[in-house]
Amino acid sequence: MAKFSCIVVLIICVSFLLYKDLGSKKNHLEQNAQQIMARCDNQKYPEVCFDKEIPKLMDSPSNLSMEEAFEVTKLVQQKHKNYLYCHVLGHDLAEKEVKKDPSKWTQVISRCPTTMCNNGCPHGTVMGRFKSETLTPKQTDAIMPELKTACEPRNDWHPLDVERAMCYHGLGHLAMYISDGDLRESSSVCQKLTTAPQLVLTCTQGVFMSLFQPLSAEDIALVKDKTPKKEDVRSFCNQFTGDSWSACNRESWPLFYNEILKPDTATEFCSYSNSSSEQTRCFRHILHIVSVEFAVNQNNLKALSDYCHALPSPNDGECFGAAAGRLLQIDPKFGKKSVQICQQPGDKQLQNVCFDQLILFSTTSFRPRSKESVFFCSLFPNEWKKACQEAQSGKEKSKGDVFFPTLDQLQLEK
Repeated sequence: MAKFSCIVVLIICVSFLLYKDLGSKKNHLEQNAQQIMARCDNQKYPEVCFDKEIPKLMDSPSNLSMEEAFEVTKLVQQKHKNYLYCHVLGHDLAEKEVKKDPSKWTQVISRCPTTMCNNGCPHGTVMGRFKSETLTPKQTDAIMPELKTACEPRNDWHPLDVERAMCYHGLGHLAMYISDGDLRESSSVCQKLTTAPQLVLTCTQGVFMSLFQPLSAEDIALVKDKTPKKEDVRSFCNQFTGDSWSACNRESWPLFYNEILKPDTATEFCSYSNSSSEQTRCFRHILHIVSVEFAVNQNNLKALSDYCHALPSPNDGECFGAAAGRLLQIDPKFGKKSVQICQQPGDKQLQNVCFDQLILFSTTSFRPRSKESVFFCSLFPNEWKKACQEAQSGKEKSKGDVFFPTLDQLQLEK
């Protein structure tokens, strides 16, 4: 009996110490978050300040782990809802983690938080491993087996479809670095990585995003004198074929940012092709950009609704669906707002198109029967709850052409 009592006392003591340690850790992270917000809240662009300050927590004297830095990010997000779009931060935190031991870069991918910060963490992981290296085609072929498995499920990682797609997108950025900005060689890497057409396209979009949307000083140096002028974009892209031609035209949107924010000139932007399927892809792509500008940056769902209604059919229906799916992909915490977007159009048919697309996209963003998916479906109007629940139960698999937005940085300084 005495032995049993000693064991009970020991368990209580250990539990108390663990609880105390966890409480101390939580308080420490909360203090870090408060200190960062105190430094950034009065800045003109606090989100840009967060991008710079949070990664510093992984250095001395704080020495936080990557996971702890993401926990601080979540605490900041509780006050700054717009900071759910923290893709660049995800890049930086993952790159810093990889630098600790580059040989463990695939393990870092498996440690990335699920669908947080628009999946910036997997991007940063693959770029952190090879960003400083330029490889010959022969050297690239030598590491191809490692690249081919980097984004695929394994024992310690079971990615959602959207995580897998965004990881391949990161490999597109990576291809640009190891090829020293050679667009054709980079596109060739994407073709060798996988036989899945959508993943090849997602990777190729990463290649051309590096050209048109350089973020860091290294990115800018990589594409110096390679990016065409606005008036030369179409002729520049015509030197490519297939996925490369398609991705080149769509990813040139930063040069036409003001145009795509207006319905009439957005239509003009997508007129580079006579193919209805390619025009649909183009519209879906730029609508992901438009939705973030209106629904996140401006928090103005009416402006988004007005924009969508001004588009010719069937792009008006695509607009609401793409916007709703885009917000869900940025962070599932935007679930409520994504449902609100589908409720915006007064036309019942447009609502149906939007909810259909949102449910389809949600099957790639939540794990079946997870508490997150259950909560998401609870947000739907009664007539749509059952369809959402059936899709999330795992009985229905996503099918059709689900496009994953691949934007790195949209909170551009005006």
